[in-house]
Amino acid sequence: DNLDEGPVVQDLPRTPREYVSETAEDSAAAVDRFKVENSRSLVAIQVSRARRHFGAPVKFTDAPGGQDATLTVRPQKDPNFSQTQERMELDRGIQAVHQVVTSATQTTWWRPVNAAIQYRPEDFCHTEVQGRYEEVDGLAEFLTGVSTAVEEALQQNETVDIFKPEFANLGDEDATGFGSKNHSNIKEVRNFHDVAYTKGKRVEAVQWIPQENNYLACSTVDNISFYDRVEHMGKATISHVLLWSWNESLAPHAILLSPWEVTTFKFWPWDRHFLIGGLSSGQLAIWKLSDYELGVSVGQKNARGSTQADDDRKGHHQPEIRERMLSTIDDSHKRPVMALEWLPAKLEIAQRKGRTTEGNPDDGPVKFLVSTAGDGQMLIWDVKSAIDNLTESDVPFKPLHKVQLQRQDSGTEMGCCQLLYAPAPPEPAEKKEEGGKKQKKEERVHSCFWASTEEGELIFGDWAAKGEEDRKPEVIKRMSTVSKTFRPMLSLEKSPIFSDILLGVTDWSFFLWREGVEQHLFQSCYASAYFTCGCWSPTRPGVIFLGRLDGQLEVWDFLDQSHKPSFSHQVASGALTCLQFLKQEKRGQSEQRLAIGDEQGHLHVLVMPANLVKEQGKEKPYMLDFFDREERRVAYFAERRTRLEGLREELEKHAQEADAAAPAEEGDDAALADMESQAMKAAEEAYQKLEKQFREELGLTDN
Repeated sequence: DNLDEGPVVQDLPRTPREYVSETAEDSAAAVDRFKVENSRSLVAIQVSRARRHFGAPVKFTDAPGGQDATLTVRPQKDPNFSQTQERMELDRGIQAVHQVVTSATQTTWWRPVNAAIQYRPEDFCHTEVQGRYEEVDGLAEFLTGVSTAVEEALQQNETVDIFKPEFANLGDEDATGFGSKNHSNIKEVRNFHDVAYTKGKRVEAVQWIPQENNYLACSTVDNISFYDRVEHMGKATISHVLLWSWNESLAPHAILLSPWEVTTFKFWPWDRHFLIGGLSSGQLAIWKLSDYELGVSVGQKNARGSTQADDDRKGHHQPEIRERMLSTIDDSHKRPVMALEWLPAKLEIAQRKGRTTEGNPDDGPVKFLVSTAGDGQMLIWDVKSAIDNLTESDVPFKPLHKVQLQRQDSGTEMGCCQLLYAPAPPEPAEKKEEGGKKQKKEERVHSCFWASTEEGELIFGDWAAKGEEDRKPEVIKRMSTVSKTFRPMLSLEKSPIFSDILLGVTDWSFFLWREGVEQHLFQSCYASAYFTCGCWSPTRPGVIFLGRLDGQLEVWDFLDQSHKPSFSHQVASGALTCLQFLKQEKRGQSEQRLAIGDEQGHLHVLVMPANLVKEQGKEKPYMLDFFDREERRVAYFAERRTRLEGLREELEKHAQEADAAAPAEEGDDAALADMESQAMKAAEEAYQKLEKQFREELGLTDN
């Protein structure tokens, strides 16, 4: 019975014993696998600080207080550590493989084989020419007779250079023929620049001082982009017109100060002591120069070619001259003045409506000046009256007459950039009618002008045009759009030899016009670089000088060639901005000087070679014939165009008449279609018959 009872639990004290782990060895081995042992002895580093850094002054600043105050510490770059010293881990794969090329070659052996052929003369000669065998004897006799002459000619070709120029050994004269390039060595004799007044500037205009060969003036403007100029628009600055002396090329002789940039200027033809300039603000300014400031009449020139004024001014400050008179801004142009043109001394202009007449002597003082700008206005100024009133400050300087140029189609302003006065043609001799009465003289117009627009168009107008009762006066009489390039025309000059020939220079080409001819006479080919300026040669009728954007001076000699320039001369590394020849007082003067300004502020003076100065033989009649021939060509093409337009209208009229008569001819069209189908059927039958005959001749017919 006692065996059926459950286990008995006794509360006895536990005896401690040693712990035995079954996985202790495995755990120790796993820990040893993750343990890193040093393979070398440890390196000891000592960090020290230089003694001179101890006790250095330290500047502390107040930090914002409060519980939420935080201090931002930005990372600083260590100059001893740069990004170039970082090493980047690259994963690259390289495999070297030999290049395998499969090629094949075969040697061709030209095996010599003896070949012969036999033929009869009848195989090559037709039966109708059998009788020409007798001509063989005549041919043999001819060859025997000329063999000696041919042999002598061949011997001469071997001993004489037939490609050598015929006139290569002739002596060179002052000018060897038309378009000669033997003396085309243009030399630069002066280069004017100043680090204070021309650095970072662009030479905008240049003029030689009248009656002087060694003094010239130039205006400089800031050489900045259009966007920078817009940002500085409206801010008055000090601009300069520099007077240069031939004996000092590193510093100006005198300085003319202006409140705005001087875009163009000219000396008064009656008195060179007065200079009139057009400003970028649209105003006109007048400067008065003394003899000492010009430096041209104080003492005689010494042996070195300089005057006493030049010697006294060396080492001293250049004189600065302020403007004596400035036009009122309300009555001036709204945009920068682009061109100035003096009117002849004999003209007299009425203040009302600008009526122009001949009321002054030809040898009198020049009174009137015409200016134009991009605002489309032409202003006529009485300069003589303004100069007479220089001492009176209460007399305003205002234009005498204003003309607003507008486009006839849209009525918008027509901005101008170049201007030329067009003198009236000479008065014709009096003619009598059959009854003996004198004809009434035609009224001569003295108020005509040539101008170029900002889009490259050439216009001819009359500033004193009369309007009808209900219409405004039409100032613009004629417009030529062939030179329209949507960019301003760069130069517009009249030939000094032919008074009726005009030169217009655009970006890519130049044009020649003739007064009285609507179309241009000549257009040059497109240049490899932009044109920037141009002018005529003052002594040669057929030579034109053009400045380019790459600093080259192109010379076009029409006696040499007209399809491309005769040669080019590198003047500067930047663009050329203006050209101006020295007016020769004595005819036949050998040295001819050309002043050239560039965009880097340098003013170059070049001396032209003899072949570009002296007129070549009958150059003037040849150029006159050239212009007449081109005028006839223009007239021919104009007439041809008119005839073609009339022919086109006539053809269109016939086509319309034929379309109108088409319904009445429907029956005829059906008969015509029937005839065409019958002709096609007959042609098909003829083809089948010919094919059958061909098969029978070849034996291809089916049995």
